[in-house]
Amino acid sequence: MWAVNHSARRTGVNWAWAIGKRSGPSSKSRKSSCFFAIGFIVENIMFCLFGLLTGAGHTMVPFCCAVISAYLVRTLLAWYFSRCTFLGFNGIALAYSIAPFVSCAICTLFIASGRWKHSKIKI
Repeated sequence: MWAVNHSARRTGVNWAWAIGKRSGPSSKSRKSSCFFAIGFIVENIMFCLFGLLTGAGHTMVPFCCAVISAYLVRTLLAWYFSRCTFLGFNGIALAYSIAPFVSCAICTLFIASGRWKHSKIKI
């Protein structure tokens, strides 16, 4: 233990994290990691729904969902949460997590309507 502290003084490196005096990332970064993780799970479901609709011949629905999700929901909410609330970086993470939910909701409503069964592409 003394050797680590002694070398830290010589090199100027903060070894407090390496020797266990600080236990990993802060709670703020863990919270934003949780938001990102939830968003990535929902994003996988979103891409499956996009594939279903694209394969059924409705290519404009996934395109519109992607544009709405990326530009309207994600960008505007990230700006709002980071600037107008106390959330800061966690607000950006929250916006990135909310956007796939919006796309999934739109695609699910389109699939529930039954219109996806009637392809626009005629072979």
